[in-house]
Amino acid sequence: MEKLVFGLHVNSNINIEIIKKSLLFELVREEPTELFYMTEAGGYIFIANYGSVVFVDVEQDKQTLILRSIHNLLEIKSTSDFQSEKYTIEIDSKKQRRVLFNKIILTSYEVDNIYTIMFSIAQSIALGYYSSRSEHLLEETRVYTTQLETKGKVDLKGRQLIQYIGKALNLKNQIARNLYIFDTPQLMWEEQSLDQLHTALTRELDITLRYRYIQENLGIVQENLELFKDLSQHSHSAQLEWIIIILILIEVVDLFVTKLIH
Repeated sequence: MEKLVFGLHVNSNINIEIIKKSLLFELVREEPTELFYMTEAGGYIFIANYGSVVFVDVEQDKQTLILRSIHNLLEIKSTSDFQSEKYTIEIDSKKQRRVLFNKIILTSYEVDNIYTIMFSIAQSIALGYYSSRSEHLLEETRVYTTQLETKGKVDLKGRQLIQYIGKALNLKNQIARNLYIFDTPQLMWEEQSLDQLHTALTRELDITLRYRYIQENLGIVQENLELFKDLSQHSHSAQLEWIIIILILIEVVDLFVTKLIH
């Protein structure tokens, strides 16, 4: 027997209280940062406040209705550009539990196992979202470093530079605010088999490696921003020096002309 898993990142933040008041499915597990529902047909929905929504064994039409409801509640315009992932859960009592590429094999269809899988996939989706944003930011930085190499200057000054710095800081703050997503829930600490499943999923989904990759990207961006800021300040100082020199020259010329006239 196989169950389909689909998850996506719908927003940088989901207000859990608003969702809880509006979705009328059976609430299996509730935390301040997440909601875990079971549908009337036996499927599952996992919603994390850092923006991930994961479905297990929920028909596509039902998924669409739920996502549309979340969009309307949170006033999200579209999810067409957001990160999404698909997996398959195979339930076979004769096989050993394993985590493979895009496939998880379970010996039984137990709710705690499903929760652990959905929790890990929600983490992975959030990482994919932040990884994409950090790569985009790094690519923008490469454009400016190429300008520095070819032109000897960077076309990034004043308000534009401040906005770019703000974009980088905002992304870093979002990631810092959501660092808790890498914490292991108490349920998994208490149950060894769940902890082992979570560890296997973390390893297969490259959770730690991808997080380090995001931090390295942001570190490179920050180094370049410091350079751009220093260059901008140096350029501004040089402009002030030239203005002072020109004003002094004007004063000297004016004095010279005045003496000639008299």
